[in-house]
Amino acid sequence: MVRALDEAEQLGSSYFGTEHLLLGLVDDTAAQAAYLLTAAGLSAPAVRAEIRRRGHGRLGDRLTSDAAVLSELGVDVAEIRRRLETQFGAEALDEAACRVARRPWWRGGRHASPLGGRPVLVKRALGFAIALSDAGGEPAARPEHLLYGVLRDCGDPMGTQLGRRARRDLPRIGLRVGAAHPAHLILIAHGVDKDRLCAQALAACRSGL
Repeated sequence: MVRALDEAEQLGSSYFGTEHLLLGLVDDTAAQAAYLLTAAGLSAPAVRAEIRRRGHGRLGDRLTSDAAVLSELGVDVAEIRRRLETQFGAEALDEAACRVARRPWWRGGRHASPLGGRPVLVKRALGFAIALSDAGGEPAARPEHLLYGVLRDCGDPMGTQLGRRARRDLPRIGLRVGAAHPAHLILIAHGVDKDRLCAQALAACRSGL
């Protein structure tokens, strides 16, 4: 997860999605998940290049434009966030930003704060991974569980089981409700059989390799 979050930041993505988690998994060469992905024809440079080429969330999103406007006024959003995190903690800052975003429009809400961090679009994938690890009696989800979760999630249209606010925010970061997941498009572009790979990941989870 840390590797995937770092990749999302280095790529300049304004959200954290299943494609970043896929990149983190294929780049973790010590894990069985990376072996399965490599055997299927993927590599970290190839996935990284596909994310750059598709460029979701990089241009025209509200968080980026707000930060740019504030920068022109001499306000360094990154420095403000760093100071607030130092004083209150990153979790408290994100919770406060979410509370503001949930306010009705007449109270200054319905607007994503540039201090709020990246929208996280991997919760459903994580749910699949945790459910599978729990079913196997394992204390934590391994990379193979995460790979299974990513493949299960990206097999459904974008926005499946997302909350109303999250679905409303998708166009802002260059995604569309009902469209294919970027991770699924990356698999298709490289000729990867998603269902076969999902079955392999499931087998790896159950075998405990």
